[in-house]
Amino acid sequence: MKLRATAEPPRGDGSDGSGGFDIDALARALSAEAGRLRTESDLSSDEEGYLSDEFREPTPEEPPQREPVRQEPLRQEPSQQGSPQPQTPDVSMDEFVPSFGLGSAAREAGVFAEVGPGGLQPSDFELVQQMARLSVQQVTSDASAANALAAAASREEVETSAIVIFASRYYSGMPYQDPAPVYLKEYLPGTRSVAVNELGTVHFLMGGQLPAQKWLAAVSPLTNLPIVPLLGYFEAGISPAGASQVKDVRPGDAATLWLAFKWEGMQPLSMYAMAEQQVPTFFWLGQKGMSDRLKMLKAIMGGCVAALAYVHERGVAHGSLGSGSLLLSTLSDSRADQLVVKLDNFGFSHRASLPPGDGGEQPWPAQLSDDHPVIMGQKEDMGALAVTFLETIFTALAVESESPCAVPEEMVRPLGGKLAPEVNLAAICRDTSGEALGRLLFDVFGRDISAFRRYASQEPGWEGPVAFLDEQQEAGWQLLESLVQGSTRAVELLGSPFLEGT
Repeated sequence: MKLRATAEPPRGDGSDGSGGFDIDALARALSAEAGRLRTESDLSSDEEGYLSDEFREPTPEEPPQREPVRQEPLRQEPSQQGSPQPQTPDVSMDEFVPSFGLGSAAREAGVFAEVGPGGLQPSDFELVQQMARLSVQQVTSDASAANALAAAASREEVETSAIVIFASRYYSGMPYQDPAPVYLKEYLPGTRSVAVNELGTVHFLMGGQLPAQKWLAAVSPLTNLPIVPLLGYFEAGISPAGASQVKDVRPGDAATLWLAFKWEGMQPLSMYAMAEQQVPTFFWLGQKGMSDRLKMLKAIMGGCVAALAYVHERGVAHGSLGSGSLLLSTLSDSRADQLVVKLDNFGFSHRASLPPGDGGEQPWPAQLSDDHPVIMGQKEDMGALAVTFLETIFTALAVESESPCAVPEEMVRPLGGKLAPEVNLAAICRDTSGEALGRLLFDVFGRDISAFRRYASQEPGWEGPVAFLDEQQEAGWQLLESLVQGSTRAVELLGSPFLEGT
């Protein structure tokens, strides 16, 4: 299962926008608005037409407005004070999106019993801006295909809108506590199981408790926890944006589950390679810039492995890992020493139902068999991280070339034959997207990192990425090999020579 997204550009008339994006578009959209929505600890209101005058920063001549009137509170008010309790949607899930094999009534009841009250109400929030829609991408292929390349050519992708993301303000209702920036995920009818799954997993990874002081947690500095902190959850009627994605449903009709997350100003890994740098980054513009870039790339890789190790060592598999689910505290090459990496989007995660060891540090994977769903999921995470690293490195270091691009026939011999005639390999040649590089690595070269390296070393413009991974006697390629094979735990990969000093 893969998550993809459609970003929503700001619109003054509230109309719906759409446009196709890859899995990372959600994170790109959130980050694109970060400058407008976040200062040190509050939302920015300097953008004309974006926020109303009620939310301007007070001038020295003005008294601060401690209780501004909300522009757009969530539509459904709770029937009683306190956190709303889980309730059954008014509209059947089966009419919209399948439960993706994650949900059951018993599982949902167990998660809510484990997590406890969400501590939030719909009226606590103002929806400032719809940022994006996450879609679930279900991929099928022909199982009877003659080889992996033919199977890849038969791939069919079906996308269904699943989650709507909002930049929002949280109002604690307490004096002298100004509105705090947060972001909300609204899970549409039919994706309730995804919401419950993410709620249970993130709550578990946060040590089994939600913050009691929501406002203090929302405005606190960036934490070192390698996942995006969850503030709480609540039930509310479906929003107009959500209702527009579901047939025959009006705003407020169906009860949907909302999760509230801390806004930390993180930006997705997918934005890093093309981010503007204050110091020139490419070798023809300066050695200092290239040195910083290579240092940053290693810091990113080390941070990603550390974040994944944190999750895996607690018996969790992420399930939809990609550069849009890995968030960076900075995109600046010159600040590699300050980099913090976090994981997001745990809706398709798998968690082992084992009691924690002393202090919660017991190496759970060692207790599970190789065919356990969590172990299999963790191996998929590792392979996905290898592709994410290739995408990041090649996009950051490769240079454009007009030389012809072709794959010699001998390079596909790991598959035991020639390319299938229906496979247009030229379409993915020299493409540094994760999808294209993943197809080369898995479909063309059958997980053979050595074959992939031989191919990459012959591609004009790819000399930089190859040389980077060749450092320390090809330690970078060895790290990728370990990730692809999935036989080494992530925590052990932190000792890779390639990641020394990160």
